[in-house]
Amino acid sequence: MVYSLGEYMVNLNEPNYRRYIKVKISVGYTEKKLDKEIAEKASPISDAINSVLRSKKLDDVDTAEKTDSIKIEMKNKINSILDTGDLTNVYFDEILVQ
Repeated sequence: MVYSLGEYMVNLNEPNYRRYIKVKISVGYTEKKLDKEIAEKASPISDAINSVLRSKKLDDVDTAEKTDSIKIEMKNKINSILDTGDLTNVYFDEILVQ
């Protein structure tokens, strides 16, 4: 199953530049009961995603390998919020860095 978490746009952690990242994120899981929990915990999940993205610099998002590590970091952070199951994947449906 896949659940869309929507679009996120945050400034990157670049003190001397005005750079941002914009992503559309979906999550994958196998436990049907996570549908309800993800919806109920939308605010803490959103906060976790924003926290991960805001901590990144341009060098952290410039290759597919590096964005894969961000997905893993997000998955682990979101899984720590969930009680009824775990995410299996985080998907970037779209990604823009400027």
